Amino acid sequence: MARLPFFDLDAVPGTLGDTLRARPPLNLYKVLPHAPEVAEGFLALGGAILRKSSLSPALRELAILRVGALCDASYEIHQHRRVARSAGVPDEKIEAALADPASPLFDARERAVLAFTDAVVRQVKAPEPLYATLAAHCSAQEQMELVVTIGFYMLVSRLLENLELEVEDEDAAAAIAAHVAQAPTPAPVPADPVRQLFAPALGRARPAGRMAGRRVLVVGGGQRPTVDEQPPVGNGRAMTLLFAREGAAVACADMDLASAEESAARARREGGRVHALQADVSRPEEITRMVREAVQVLGGLDGLVLNVGIGNTSRFGTETAQAWDAVMDVNLRAHMLCAQAAAEVMEEGGSMVFVSSTASLSPLTGIPAYECSKAALAALGRAAAYATHGRGLRANVIAPGLIDTPLGRDASRNRPARAARPLPFGRQGTGWEVAHATLFLLSSEASYVNGQVLVADGGLSVSVVRQPAA
Repeated sequence: MARLPFFDLDAVPGTLGDTLRARPPLNLYKVLPHAPEVAEGFLALGGAILRKSSLSPALRELAILRVGALCDASYEIHQHRRVARSAGVPDEKIEAALADPASPLFDARERAVLAFTDAVVRQVKAPEPLYATLAAHCSAQEQMELVVTIGFYMLVSRLLENLELEVEDEDAAAAIAAHVAQAPTPAPVPADPVRQLFAPALGRARPAGRMAGRRVLVVGGGQRPTVDEQPPVGNGRAMTLLFAREGAAVACADMDLASAEESAARARREGGRVHALQADVSRPEEITRMVREAVQVLGGLDGLVLNVGIGNTSRFGTETAQAWDAVMDVNLRAHMLCAQAAAEVMEEGGSMVFVSSTASLSPLTGIPAYECSKAALAALGRAAAYATHGRGLRANVIAPGLIDTPLGRDASRNRPARAARPLPFGRQGTGWEVAHATLFLLSSEASYVNGQVLVADGGLSVSVVRQPAA
């Protein structure tokens, strides 16, 4: 019997009543109206932790379960067993979080979080070595949110135990698990078969865990600024988001750290595990550091995507040695050095993807340095595939065509004729379509595809085009 009487939630007035009635009828919610002035803030913080934290849902639930175990809060443990299962945590990990946080079932990141949780609950302040271990596996944002999560659920556990709230019936308990752990189902996207436009092309595909357990470095995972108020997604950002949605741990590297951080933040808001890194790959020493940091934050590496490239305005007859070398340094040398550095540390069964362009097949851009650098990636992909196949690694190349990205729109503003012409299916491609094709090459689904170039241009290179719809 609870120490405080329960409220009838249908009778609670105002916005607090509206908020509580939108939630499952849990015993905790039935006592909150005793303190209406603080209840809404309490609920808002709890909701932010459960729905907006950059911590992955599975990692968050392991920490909450550990708090419940240390606080001996049976109500909390009961509820979050269900939430953890809904977040994909196996039963054996749930039990280990309650009884053995150092279990070999956990990876290094999970053990660091659980050990830190123990220290905060038991000792208030974690010792420096323990904090350093946590910092090696979690971003500053994740560290902050973990401390807030631990503190909040210590409060919840104390509240539940002191008010002697009992576990609800099975229907109510299941409802809370569904309420806090299930990601919102995307609204259906009308298909346009004639234009080959489906949910994946719009970034609305339902995740299927195709990259679960993989650790991927995306070089060029940010996105360039644009004047467009509602910019399309770029190839690198789409890759970062898609790989994270499909279960991969991702290191998103970019010369512009703020842009990489934005990609990472968007993925984390969806429950993904993404770390932002800064690197200028035109500098060889930064490539070595970038790969080392990626291995450190991911706990290993078994996937690499090289999505970096620059162009210039030099046409044949006006090219200079300096301008030529600047393009080659980023578009070709950097890819070679990144691939070499990654191959040294990549796990067996890993895969590399070089992002080229259909400019490698056509001279129509009129920019020979760009065209030659992109064409050379096909040879580099074959060389990498040949050199690393004995270790069980693969290397392939994707050559996107005319894609609606911030970079593509800038190019079209400079050359309006670029997109004002007949196109495959009457449209440009999307960054999501490039990301999905790259996902295939990177994943084990392409296990027998090696040393190849996948042209993702809708048929543009073979003149399968038509006028855009009016």
